[in-house]
Amino acid sequence: GNLYAGDTQNTNSDAYTRSKYGDETNRLYRQNYALTWNGGWDNGVTTSNWVQYEHTRNSRIPEGLAGGTEGKFNEKATQDFVDIDLDDVMLHSEVNLPIDFLVNQTLTLGTEWNQQRMKDLSSNTQALTGANTGGAIDGVSATDRSPYSKAEIFSLFAENNMELTDSTIVTPGLRFDHHSIVGNNWSPALNISQGLGDDFTLKMGIARAYKAPSLYQTNPNYILYSKGQGC
Repeated sequence: GNLYAGDTQNTNSDAYTRSKYGDETNRLYRQNYALTWNGGWDNGVTTSNWVQYEHTRNSRIPEGLAGGTEGKFNEKATQDFVDIDLDDVMLHSEVNLPIDFLVNQTLTLGTEWNQQRMKDLSSNTQALTGANTGGAIDGVSATDRSPYSKAEIFSLFAENNMELTDSTIVTPGLRFDHHSIVGNNWSPALNISQGLGDDFTLKMGIARAYKAPSLYQTNPNYILYSKGQGC
C-alpha cells in the first residue's frame, strides 16, 4: 500500500483529493508459485524445466480516465476501491546437447508457453457517450464492455554455441513465437565473442527483437481518450 502525498497527474486538486492526504489509496498484492527441475547426465546433456504461476491484484481508488481529470480520484464512483486482477502462467523447458562435430558445440533447444488472463474493473469503464466524453466509436459498445481479456504465446527456440577456436565463439540463434491474437513472429540472432588476450573480450551481435503486445494493446474494449487537458 501507500500513504497518499497529494500528487495528481495534471496537478489538479479538490476537497475530495485533499481529504485523502495520508490515506492508503492503492494496494498491490502479488503471489508467485513455481516448480523447477534441473537434470544432468554423464554424457554432458543437461536440462532445465519450470512451471510458474503469478497472480497480481492492483486495488486502487477509482480515478478519472481521460482529459483534465485523468488520474484524479473520482468522488462520484460507486466503489471505494476497484481491482485489476492478472493471472500469468509460464511453462518452460530446454535441453543443452554437447556436439563434437568439426568444432566443439553446445546446442540448446527449448520451448515455452505463456498464458495471461486479466479482469480489469477500472480501465475499461471509460464512457463513450454523454457529457465530457470523446464521443461514440463505430463498432465499440458504449456501455457494458467486458472487463476480461486474455492471450497465449507458444514459443520454440534454438541456439548453438560453436567454439571455432580457443578464443572465438559464434552463436547463431532462432526463436519462433505464436501469439494467439497477433500471429507469428520469427526472431533470428547472431552473436560473436572474441577473446583479446587474458584481460579483454570483444562481443558483437545482431538480432531481430520481438516484444509481445500487452493485454491492453490487444483488447478491443480498452479505450484511451486524450480529449485535451481542459475537457
